[in-house]
Amino acid sequence: MIELSARPAVWEATTAEVRGTALALLLAVSGRRVAPEELDGPGITALVTPRR
Repeated sequence: MIELSARPAVWEATTAEVRGTALALLLAVSGRRVAPEELDGPGITALVTPRR
């Protein structure tokens, strides 16, 4: 088992929620590919769209 712990950081907050398993969310926020059925919610587009 692994415990993830984050130090205080500045986070950009929006009202667009994204739901999924912990693994799917970690993969998505780290820029890895996630199968579309792994995530749900109105914020998916913003999460999985590559930034320039």
